[in-house]
Amino acid sequence: MLDIFPVKLQRVGDVLKKVPAVPKGVSWKDYKANDLELEDAKNIGVIIPKGVIAFDVDTYKGCKLEDIDSALGISLNWKDAFLQQTIKGGEHYAFRVDEDLPQSNDLLGVKGFDTRCSGKGWLCSGEGYKGDIISKLEHLDDLPKLPIKAVLALKNKGFSKSSSIDEDDFDLHTFIDNEPIDWTREEVERAVLEDLEPINAPYHDWLEVGMALHHQSQGAKWGGNLFNKWCKGCQNYNRDEVLQKWLSFDGNANKLITFKSLIKRYGLSRYGDIKAADNAVKERKRLTTMTLDLINQVPKQRELIGGRFPVKCTSAVVAMGGCGKTTWLVREAVRLASEGVNTLFVSSEDGPEDYQSKIYNAVRGEDVEYCLDEIAEKLHIFDLRGVGTKLVVEDRGSYRPSDSVQDVLEVAKQVDAKLVVFETLSRFAGGEENERFEAVVTACDAIATGFGGAVVLVHHTGKSAAREKVIDLYSGRGGSVLGDNTRSMTVLTKIDDDYDGEKPVLASNEDIKEGRVFEVNHVRCSYAQTCESEYYATRSGECGPWLESLTIATEEELRERQLKRMNEEKAETIQRVLDCIEVEGGTVGKSYFETKTKDKIGVSQKEGRLIIEQMIQDALVIDGHVPTKSGQRKAVLRIPSSA
Repeated sequence: MLDIFPVKLQRVGDVLKKVPAVPKGVSWKDYKANDLELEDAKNIGVIIPKGVIAFDVDTYKGCKLEDIDSALGISLNWKDAFLQQTIKGGEHYAFRVDEDLPQSNDLLGVKGFDTRCSGKGWLCSGEGYKGDIISKLEHLDDLPKLPIKAVLALKNKGFSKSSSIDEDDFDLHTFIDNEPIDWTREEVERAVLEDLEPINAPYHDWLEVGMALHHQSQGAKWGGNLFNKWCKGCQNYNRDEVLQKWLSFDGNANKLITFKSLIKRYGLSRYGDIKAADNAVKERKRLTTMTLDLINQVPKQRELIGGRFPVKCTSAVVAMGGCGKTTWLVREAVRLASEGVNTLFVSSEDGPEDYQSKIYNAVRGEDVEYCLDEIAEKLHIFDLRGVGTKLVVEDRGSYRPSDSVQDVLEVAKQVDAKLVVFETLSRFAGGEENERFEAVVTACDAIATGFGGAVVLVHHTGKSAAREKVIDLYSGRGGSVLGDNTRSMTVLTKIDDDYDGEKPVLASNEDIKEGRVFEVNHVRCSYAQTCESEYYATRSGECGPWLESLTIATEEELRERQLKRMNEEKAETIQRVLDCIEVEGGTVGKSYFETKTKDKIGVSQKEGRLIIEQMIQDALVIDGHVPTKSGQRKAVLRIPSSA
């Protein structure tokens, strides 16, 4: 029996959101919907059952099944795995698995390839979806099994073309141990040429060095050149023999001698980041003693970019999806550009055309005026969509900054950036574990220090924090590390019936109900006072959204707005009452609104009675009686035109 729950589809701007229709404070994982709720629901959420992994293929993002096959290293049985077609034209598939696999988006660098796993994910179905997902997931034996090669590719975030895999006789631990280690080419070269002494005898020891380098380089030309260069230091060096042996290694995939074995056997040192970190501890220039002069010296105020992003460290901007965080950041970047500040957006989600659209609207917002010549050449987009770039890599059970950190730093210097924005944290971290986030902040601190500016990590609000409107250091999804380790945090939150904002703001009821109004709350800054909260309404521009700055309401304006809102809400309820009576033919029993009042007219039973009494007094409806077949008289409500 599948676990399902009701779902509401809500349109926020151009985005269609799928929201579990469960009581506040209750997780969709635990909620048990009754039959009536499920019958009334146009859409439902189907929780992924145990032993199943679902693939969400967003074809409208350009994702193709052959792209996924290529990334996994094996062709899948897509036909038998098909579940349904989504509202947007995407497709859902399901496979049987024997173990839990990672749930993530844009897996293996394929944009639009997402997974949903048992205990962690669900799929929406119902109105607008085409397919029989319930029947398919209730008969798991009919689903194809996900091949072991695909399982390993998902777990290891890729497949190794040189690895020989026997589906019937396979040992997972051996496969992982035999994978090339995560060292850069430069680190391997320095370790071999500087730490590995020439080997003259026995012959098989010399041969194993070549096999290990062949495996580590996956047979690449640089590996052969390195082996040849190292061999020149050995007695009886013969270039032809070296080349012949190197070519023979292609047939030894099942007799693996790995570079890891050389490290253990000869104690090779790791260079690059680890060696640099070790050397940094030894550098006495990093030691500063607080002398009397320093104690008496007035400290320099830490520079802040835009008043909220401190230089030489990392800040965070956190918001729920669809709130407008990118649009707001682009607006900030445009404002900073007008003041001479260069901003670099490093994006794994949106491309230059998306930012160009937002910039186009930002400089033409009705509440701002800019000299475009001052902004030109100061906004830069580093497009990393679909390439799988990560700021951290796993290294022997922990995480460290990747080689991409230096690449981004060089780009930041190239464009003379003072602000670098990464969108989004989870993509550049490769996951949402605390250890990954901590390593990403360390990497970003290094980038910020390297170019002398500020780095901003863009992240999403946790689901519970978004629902409960938690606005503090720990609003971000995935743990407390981001709030604890960054030096400044800004949280964007939508204004709605559950959250009025830190300060009263002048906004129309329509804007609030449609989710167009949000607050920018600077919740933390380690080096200065936090900025005052700001409020914006999202407007439709010529080719995308722009933001209108909203003003804080006075007490008098607040009272007027509250009165106007009450009158608008009352008018809406009156119209709902009239619509209900109209649908029923112009006459309903007076007790008609005593049941399911909230569903019919959107207010409680008590509020409904008061409004209907007022409508009777104002002659909007007539309180009368009609004879029944039994000769009795029944109390009814009628629309005057139907009297």
